[in-house]
Amino acid sequence: MRIARHEVEQVIAGYPEDVRATVALLTSELASNAVVHAQTAFTVRAHADRSVVRVAICDSGGRQPAIVAREATTKGGWGLSMVDAIASRWGIDADGATTVWFEIDLDLR
Repeated sequence: MRIARHEVEQVIAGYPEDVRATVALLTSELASNAVVHAQTAFTVRAHADRSVVRVAICDSGGRQPAIVAREATTKGGWGLSMVDAIASRWGIDADGATTVWFEIDLDLR
């Protein structure tokens, strides 16, 4: 996860601290999901401009990620719920590989 965060941090260096912290958190969650659930290597892609940061984690595990209802006291399994609550948009592209992505809207005028 550290490597994934580092790759993304290189793309958003110089952005406000709150943006960098949010993007690092969500990147860590998606990278963790790839390791735990797909159990394959994964790639990370990131793009940022003045209006949006987009991060995508792609693995070859072939599983379809989903938000699962949980009791408030349940440990673990909150990653996609967190992404859903914090990201401006997110989604899943499955075309042999599984790519989970999120976007954070910015206003850096």
